Amino acid sequence: MTADFGSRSLTGCLGCLEPIDTDPGRHLYPIFSWRTPDPAASPAGYEMRFAASFDAKGAFEDTAVTVTHPERTITNAAGTWRSQFSNVPDVDGNPRRVVGSTDIHFAEDDGSTGRFIAPGEALERRMP
Repeated sequence: MTADFGSRSLTGCLGCLEPIDTDPGRHLYPIFSWRTPDPAASPAGYEMRFAASFDAKGAFEDTAVTVTHPERTITNAAGTWRSQFSNVPDVDGNPRRVVGSTDIHFAEDDGSTGRFIAPGEALERRMP
């Protein structure tokens, strides 16, 4: 994720730096009585790109999402990104963390469908 605080905009990609993976058994999963079945196919190779603008309080919610896969044709993608920047600044006065969630549905040309639902967080990391 890259944020431009001057223009209050950000862009990001899930699956671009590290493959998307499923990891049941973490967070609240063990206490729920219902279970979602394991995916029929690996989510590796998919990338979800987004762009949004955030308000003065550092919150954003947007539906501008794109889903891609190098070996599959995505015909439709829709979803929502919601996040909030931390109010704890780093040494430069920028937020040091962002937390939020995503819910994205997509369809492929062979009739397959998919959905990514996930909480997320990112700590500040400066690139050299």
